[in-house]
Amino acid sequence: MSEQQRLSSLDTLRGVAISLVVLFHSSIPFQLPGRVASWVQIGNLGVQLFFLISAFTMSYMWAARAGESLPFRKFYLRRGLRIAPVFWLAMLGYGLPVLWSGQNPAQINGWDVLLTALFLNGFSVHAINLVVPGGWSIAVEMSFYLFFPLLATRLKTPLACVLTAFGFYAAGVGATALLRPWLPDAEMFYYYSLLTQAPIFPLGMALYRVVVERQRAHLPVIATVLALWLMLAVLGKFTSLTTRPFFWLPVFLMGAGMAWALQQGWHVKLLSLAGRRSYSLYLLHFAVIDLVLKPLLPWLPQGVAGYLCGLVVVFAISLFLAGLSFRFLESRVAGWTRHCIGWLDARSPAGGDVVAGR
Repeated sequence: MSEQQRLSSLDTLRGVAISLVVLFHSSIPFQLPGRVASWVQIGNLGVQLFFLISAFTMSYMWAARAGESLPFRKFYLRRGLRIAPVFWLAMLGYGLPVLWSGQNPAQINGWDVLLTALFLNGFSVHAINLVVPGGWSIAVEMSFYLFFPLLATRLKTPLACVLTAFGFYAAGVGATALLRPWLPDAEMFYYYSLLTQAPIFPLGMALYRVVVERQRAHLPVIATVLALWLMLAVLGKFTSLTTRPFFWLPVFLMGAGMAWALQQGWHVKLLSLAGRRSYSLYLLHFAVIDLVLKPLLPWLPQGVAGYLCGLVVVFAISLFLAGLSFRFLESRVAGWTRHCIGWLDARSPAGGDVVAGR
């Protein structure tokens, strides 16, 4: 498969992920029949698919840039400029109306704003998803970026990645058990934080090793580890531990589906378009739901028909606005990033530090 085909498939998978997220969030204002509501809940997994794709993509780009000077600094620069400017604008967009109106039902304080601006809200029970809707996932993503270069230089095989993921999982379960007596009412924090989400990223790195580098010698061992993981998670349901078997089984299945889609070069134009704009689309669709969909509710049909109409409205408007963001903001930031990378190259000595472990 060519590099262009693989990148197109990744864009399509990002489109699937953002579609799942919008599918779920757009359903919240509606009273849907039980079976339909259960199916729509699948959209909850869109963020986890994003995490798998992110780890895969970062591994892909890290390998493509192997040998460049100052790799750690350039990685943090690229990721920071990719995420921070748009997110900070989202903070202004969601936070200023609250301050202007003088109404603050969520009791957002300056500490919450500071933690969110620094992407540390993922470590705060109160701030984790408070200032920017969906901001918890950005905090988790940025935390992964912080440790990714170290993981990328140490985890050279799919088995090493999967064992690391299992280690993160066990540590998260243990830490949750230790914290629960002190934070008994923090279920949202336990789920949204790295305590639950961290293992997904090494799994995405393992997918890269299997799909792109074609390292498949330990696949039976990996399957055994994943089966043991699920078995322990199921057994944990009969204890006081939070082991989440019905969270990890869909994550594993999504990983398998992602591997298949990439190997097949799966590509859908509309989904790829949404995938290329998925970051802004993710941050914007919450506002579209509040400012457009909710006022439209009295004029929409009841039940599933109304939900489908609302879903189309939210997705179309969010995609349009994300296109404006992509054109007028994200593309400019990409230009700034290239300029900064060029500045670093000009200042770095010839043959400067290269990727460790190459």
